[in-house]
Amino acid sequence: MRLRNSVVATLGAIGLVLSIPGSASAAASAHGTFQYRYDSPDAPHIGQLIDPDSRVCINLPEVMDEAYPAAFHPENQTDTVATAWTGLNCTGDSDAINPYRSRSDRFTLRSVIFS
Repeated sequence: MRLRNSVVATLGAIGLVLSIPGSASAAASAHGTFQYRYDSPDAPHIGQLIDPDSRVCINLPEVMDEAYPAAFHPENQTDTVATAWTGLNCTGDSDAINPYRSRSDRFTLRSVIFS
């Protein structure tokens, strides 16, 4: 009887340990798409981040050169809160955008971080 309980407990512990890496990796990114608009010489375009990393500041590649206007009208179609920043490297003014919400064309950003 004790041997059977020991085997069951050991198998349960192994199962728990094996499930932890999967849970940790699932939390490493936001799931969904974060879209934004940016101007270019020919017309406005839509940029997007697909399943972006969490807890990492992401500079929007299309507006990294501050000679160009900032991106605008962000749409957070991910499952986590996105904090958008007016400056590069998550500097300047910031505002949180809840999951599945968007901001107007007047809202500008150059970087974002997902919780």
